[in-house]
Amino acid sequence: MNLVHSGTYANEISGNTVSVHGRFGIEIKGAQASGSPTGLGSLLIISNTVTHANPGVPLGLGGAADNRDLAGIAVGNINTSGDTAGVILQNNTVSGFRQYAVNTTPDPDTSTGFCISISGINYIVTGNDVDNCDVGIQEQQGFLGTQNSTGDDYFGRDNGTVACGVVNGNTFGTNTVNARQVGTVSLPTVNNVNSGESFCTIQSAIDAGNTLAGHTIMPSAQTYTENVTVGKGVILAGANAGTAGNATRITETIIAGGSGTAVTIASDNVTLDGFNLTGAIGVALGDYDAAMIENNLIETDVLGLQVQGNSNPFTLADNAIDLSTQVGAQQTIGIFLNGLTGATAPTIQGNDVAGAFYGYLLHAVNTTAATSLNGGAISGVMQGIAVVNTLDNTNHFPTTFAADGVTMSAFTGDYTGKYPRDGQH
Repeated sequence: MNLVHSGTYANEISGNTVSVHGRFGIEIKGAQASGSPTGLGSLLIISNTVTHANPGVPLGLGGAADNRDLAGIAVGNINTSGDTAGVILQNNTVSGFRQYAVNTTPDPDTSTGFCISISGINYIVTGNDVDNCDVGIQEQQGFLGTQNSTGDDYFGRDNGTVACGVVNGNTFGTNTVNARQVGTVSLPTVNNVNSGESFCTIQSAIDAGNTLAGHTIMPSAQTYTENVTVGKGVILAGANAGTAGNATRITETIIAGGSGTAVTIASDNVTLDGFNLTGAIGVALGDYDAAMIENNLIETDVLGLQVQGNSNPFTLADNAIDLSTQVGAQQTIGIFLNGLTGATAPTIQGNDVAGAFYGYLLHAVNTTAATSLNGGAISGVMQGIAVVNTLDNTNHFPTTFAADGVTMSAFTGDYTGKYPRDGQH
């Protein structure tokens, strides 16, 4: 059996009896499933019986013996199909997958027979009965060889780059090795407080079918290398939720955005609280309502917080932004506000900016109730609060704002303080 992608439907392979004369029983390639047992996008492999008809003598094409790896159930980046996600293996019975160089003699220099081999993220392997295999259940990450590489511990068809999931509650018979992890294998560390589910990435936790608007997602204190798009109105609570960015903090939940944006907000009613964000841009917010971006430590190369084209109220509060690692003489920005309209002004208070070219850069900020920048400290910048009336030297827009209680110090360069260009402020 071969399944390449789970698609947007509920998928289930169940109740089959598979007698294998070759190398594989059920093989799942690059599936992108939800990680839930039911519902759209789910992929559940349940209650199948997979046995090898002739343990120790896998047959290839034309009935010839084949000394490569074999597996009863294999899930992963098979033939470079892509890393899998969200596959559930439950209550299957798998037996008889052994590989001998000579029919009756185990040989460590040849390949391996696996009852179950799996890689990817957000997988669950539970309640399975595995017996009479070289390896009962293998989780693996990082194989760079081919299926003809016979003298290693990897399942040779799977080049999965990640292994993160849950393996528990399985029954092991007379396997040579019951359970084995090869490469770097980890457990899910992102928890949905409301659904009780756990995930390996922040993005997969947001996208899961059981994650609904209003849910709270809590990643552990560690580094998540990803570019997160928040497409649901959820609360993302890092390890320092409720603690201001410039306060004494515990070990951080880090979202490492690399050369991109760490977090892009793409829904109403999103809260981002208590993270350490790195990358080129910390947070990007468009025209979405009631975003709350607070208590974050943002250490980026180009831009800290960016809000563009927004006509709704939002909150930027108690964030600490540091752009001292900027590359060359690039004009970096702590907080960029561009094209703000609407009747209600945003809440912007207690934000600190250090090491940027601009502390704040405002363009076309025209909420009915004037936007006010309240409190916080700006230091080590060329321009504390800059207001420009054009970004393209063709179209010009005014800005109306107030600044109250913002402390500015330790300027570099020629311009300091509030610096309106072209007389606009």
